[in-house]
Amino acid sequence: MVRVVSLLAASTFILLIMIISSPYANSQNICPRVNRIVTPCVAYGLGRAPIAPCCRALNDLRFVNTRNLRRAACRCLVGVVNRNPGLRRNPRFQNIPRDCRNTFVRPFWWRPRIQCGRINLTDKLIYLDAEE
Repeated sequence: MVRVVSLLAASTFILLIMIISSPYANSQNICPRVNRIVTPCVAYGLGRAPIAPCCRALNDLRFVNTRNLRRAACRCLVGVVNRNPGLRRNPRFQNIPRDCRNTFVRPFWWRPRIQCGRINLTDKLIYLDAEE
């Protein structure tokens, strides 16, 4: 009887840990998916492709629907820009959400000085300074 109670308590504890940590675990593993989705946008931003494939690809980012996922997607986009320095101050890349008329990705799309850790579900773009 004691063994059954111990096993039940341990199982409950493990399940609780999995439930609590799942949003964080999921948000840590989305970069490969985000990178794959935004590949046409990188090509467009660098002047190597038309915008239409990029705009279609942005619809695949609809899975980024929690605060943690938006923050993680933002960090992924920062990584994409860091690997492609030609995008860093590139208005063509920065304006993709506007040019595609996609309001969903605007809050977490890369911009200079964006603060990924402060993005929420209802936020507009957040910058380190309010000049822009």
